[in-house]
Amino acid sequence: PYTSFEATNWGLGAKDGYTQVNENYGVSGEIWHTMYDNIEYIDKTFPGRCDSHLYTIVSILKEILTKYQ
Repeated sequence: PYTSFEATNWGLGAKDGYTQVNENYGVSGEIWHTMYDNIEYIDKTFPGRCDSHLYTIVSILKEILTKYQ
């Protein structure tokens, strides 16, 4: 078993989730599955974003796993 989490802006581009950021970044706003899809680029371009998203995901999981045992 496994789980997957992602963060995207569904209101950008074609509104299909592939355009995650302003078109000035990545490949016309797409980072997922491009050469920019790596922690070094994301941390340099969007400082603190990965840490913030990871903290949010872990906090939600902790709440769910401890509250609904």
